[in-house]
This record gives sequence, structure tokens and C-alpha cells, in this order.
Amino acid sequence: MTEERKKFVLLGFFLVMALLLIYVTNTESSYQKEIRENPGKTICKYVARNHYAKTTNPVVKYYAAGKLYISEGYGGYDEGSIDDFYELKYSTIDPNKIEIDFSKKVKDTTLTHELDRKLQFKYWFYHEH
Repeated sequence: MTEERKKFVLLGFFLVMALLLIYVTNTESSYQKEIRENPGKTICKYVARNHYAKTTNPVVKYYAAGKLYISEGYGGYDEGSIDDFYELKYSTIDPNKIEIDFSKKVKDTTLTHELDRKLQFKYWFYHEH
């Protein structure tokens, strides 16, 4: 490979990486912007952890806009405990877009019992969702 060809390949590689970085940064900020501009608030139950090669993602269940959601890919910082309840912000346009605040544990037993009841299979079998 000639020296000129190597420079061209290297320049192409850096250009692709720069475009990818801009795309990822813009996507993340638009994700958070959508939650901020169309806020919904509820609680979630931390039910499991997905372990990957270098990360661990929390699995949470929550009820928003009259529907049950299970988020297995939330990439937020995880310092929560399984079976605990936390505050969750979501986009009212797309309730799959969420932010969980693991520093805000929900201790209101009325709210936690209500969510637990909704998460039970019997509730989803007999109620429209």
C-alpha cells in the first residue's frame, strides 16, 4: 500500500469516527431533551440485573400511560438493589425512554403495593392493558 493510500484510509477512518461520535452525542442529548420537554413521572421496581462482558444493566418494571413496561437496556448508573422501588422519569411521547434516579428510593408503601399489584400476572390477565 502506498503512503498516499495509507493517509487516505487513515483520514477516512477518523472521519467516520468523528461522525459516529457526533451522532451518538446528538442522539443521547435528544433522548434526554425529549424526557425533559415531555415529562412523566412514576416509580419502578428493580427486578434483575443483566450481566454483559464489561457492564451490568438493571432490569426494571414500571407502569406508565396505562401500560406495563419492562426495560432491560437502561444504561444508567446502577447503584440500586433488586426488589427495591425508585423514582423514574419517562417521555410521555415514548414511555420506553426513561431515566431512573437510584438515589431516590421510594418508601411510600401505598405506591409500592399498588405497583406490585399491577405487576402480578393476575392483574394483566383480567384487565385490559
